[in-house]
Amino acid sequence: MRLTHASDLLRLVRRLPSLRVLSIDLFDTLVYRRVNDPTDVFRLQYRQGAGRGLLGAMSEADWLRERKDTEHRLARAAAPHEIQLAEVYADIQRRLGLSDEAAAALLALELDIERSVIAPYEEVVDALAQIRRAGVEVVVLTDTYLPPAFIRDVIGKLLRCPATVLCSSETQAPKRTGLAFQELLRRYGPRGVLHVGDNLNVDVRRARRVGVRGVQTLWARQRWSQEHAWLAQYAHARGLCAWRTPHDAAPGEADSASVARATLAQRWAVVLADFTLALREEARRVGATDIWFLSRDCESIWQAVSSLPGFFDDRHGRYVLCSRASGYPVMAARQDARFARWTGRAATPADVAAGESAIAYYGAQLRPQTRHVLLVDMGWKGRLQAAIAAALPQVRVSGFYFSLEPGAEVEAQVNGSTFLPWNPQVFNQAVVEALAGFREASCEGFAQATDGTLLPRLRSRLDDVAPADYCRELRESLGLLLEGAPRGRAPDPGALRREAVARVCAYPDAATATALRTWAVATRSDASDAASLVDGGGTSWLARLLCRPVPGNVWPRGAVWSLTGSSRMVRLLHAAHDAQLLLRRRLKPLLRPGRLPTRAAAQAR
Repeated sequence: MRLTHASDLLRLVRRLPSLRVLSIDLFDTLVYRRVNDPTDVFRLQYRQGAGRGLLGAMSEADWLRERKDTEHRLARAAAPHEIQLAEVYADIQRRLGLSDEAAAALLALELDIERSVIAPYEEVVDALAQIRRAGVEVVVLTDTYLPPAFIRDVIGKLLRCPATVLCSSETQAPKRTGLAFQELLRRYGPRGVLHVGDNLNVDVRRARRVGVRGVQTLWARQRWSQEHAWLAQYAHARGLCAWRTPHDAAPGEADSASVARATLAQRWAVVLADFTLALREEARRVGATDIWFLSRDCESIWQAVSSLPGFFDDRHGRYVLCSRASGYPVMAARQDARFARWTGRAATPADVAAGESAIAYYGAQLRPQTRHVLLVDMGWKGRLQAAIAAALPQVRVSGFYFSLEPGAEVEAQVNGSTFLPWNPQVFNQAVVEALAGFREASCEGFAQATDGTLLPRLRSRLDDVAPADYCRELRESLGLLLEGAPRGRAPDPGALRREAVARVCAYPDAATATALRTWAVATRSDASDAASLVDGGGTSWLARLLCRPVPGNVWPRGAVWSLTGSSRMVRLLHAAHDAQLLLRRRLKPLLRPGRLPTRAAAQAR
């Protein structure tokens, strides 16, 4: 038996009329931590403690190693009993030569962070209140080195019923050794005792060996986290600690488009957090004085970072309105031949006037201290960088992009950097732009008001923005990830970055497809048409099955999913499609005139 919802626990209790005592595990059963891994508490402790000078020049990696090694060493020596947190810090103080004040401050900081990341499963709390009202005594049983007073304070603030708290740091009887269950039997007798917890080996098997009935719990949040182990690994490799799921408020079941969009938001928030950390590293590398987040692709990123003072050191961040419609006219005023190449027509006086207005707008964004502007955008051709560089010759302009096409403008290739190399097998442009999460109208140019100020001309389309609930989840998750991110250079996630992006963009699953099924995006450069990212627009089923990127079928892999409902089929069909393209490229030189011998040439020989 496995309990997956708080209602399962209530039904089980009702089926046991002789039940007198319900024992429940604390962590991951009654409460959860809002971090990727429990040891991320030590990462957050370092990031706050180092800023207060508690650890001197010690690196984060060295602190993590010291904190974990000390705990493990003392735990082995204390087995089968429990260690105390005070013992851990006494040993660390001795080994590192810390003052009494520094050691006490570190211990207090760890407890403060623990308190801030612990959150209750509200439906479980409600269920326990009902069970207690039915006359069943509630016992919270936990293995922990945290102080008993701390545990009781946390539990007392979240429970809405009386409960007995048995923590191993006080009883010296851990569950993992079976001693805690022996203590249960000693206190309450062998009959009418039930224990529930998430750990199969400890909360179920160990309890049953001692004679206590144990039942495993697996709430929806835990199941979601297990299914997203790949995402947790990616976040952990980048030094990101915060961890949100669509099920944080309650362990209930939910299978709807809104939960699917929340799932997609959590996934892409980790990608955008990685992107933003890479942006900060690029800004430091090139010595940018200003960072311009271009609309609309950077709307959600800007919402997250604008509330984090000092995230980009002393660099000045700004959200700048920009689009093809408002940026291209700059070239009509500065480089008309380039404007003609980009648009396929000659510049008109109206184009030149629009370009001069745009130049004035971009110039107004400069500060007296501005020397180097770093533009932030998803990509793909780098034309907006070329336009802004032409508009602002007095400063250096460089760019940071999700990716750039191989034929991108020379300015972007020479003075630009990318998050990922160009690879349509890893990401889809339409998906990346949609998942950026924008709600604002598009800027189509600038007009001068009667008082001389420049006002943007905005165009709103309800079928060209991300869903509001997706944007809200994305921005909240991204803000939490960046708030706890390392302020120094973050670890490099390596190949995990590419793999995570490919999981979302190249190989859709049920959650991604459900979230994007009714999500419309522009399918033309002038935004005159929009179609679902998943259903292939109005294209035929054959075109979708053959992975043809025809108009309307903006995400061929999503369309394959809509036809098959299978990630394996998506991979299989696209492998066949990629093999076909590779074969064509290799045969193309051989099929040129003069490369293959004709019959007449063969006879002549």
